[in-house]
Amino acid sequence: MRIVCDSSAIIALERINYLWLLESLAEEIIIPYAVNKEIRSKKGINLPACFRVEEARDKLYIRQNRKYLHIGEVEAIAIAKDIKADLIILDDRKARKFAEKEGLKVAGLPVLLIMAKKKGIIEKVKPIIDDLKRHNFFIGEDIYIEILKLSSEL
Repeated sequence: MRIVCDSSAIIALERINYLWLLESLAEEIIIPYAVNKEIRSKKGINLPACFRVEEARDKLYIRQNRKYLHIGEVEAIAIAKDIKADLIILDDRKARKFAEKEGLKVAGLPVLLIMAKKKGIIEKVKPIIDDLKRHNFFIGEDIYIEILKLSSEL
């Protein structure tokens, strides 16, 4: 599976020492230059070798859509379209809707956790979600309940 990832999932997983989870789910994890710059300079995160930094080729697409989304999100969408990624990880609702309109398969971090449980990579989703919440990853109560239901933990 080829996954393109925005910064929010990477930052959140790194905070709780679960960055390895992405590597367990994908053969290839691609991040745009803007995301790499953000997580290295602002967050001080050094990524494992399994992450590949790629430049978005469609500069016109980025210029046209930059006014709607964060640069990392726009670049991630552009790359996902270009390489025909299996999945793009975006946690911002507006960015997810934008990517869906572009015909991409989109998921947020909670869905990634459910996928990991179904594949037997993790045993439970709830402790990880709770840890994410403790580290300021916002998950609304209705989404929290839905995640637990989908992961058969409620």
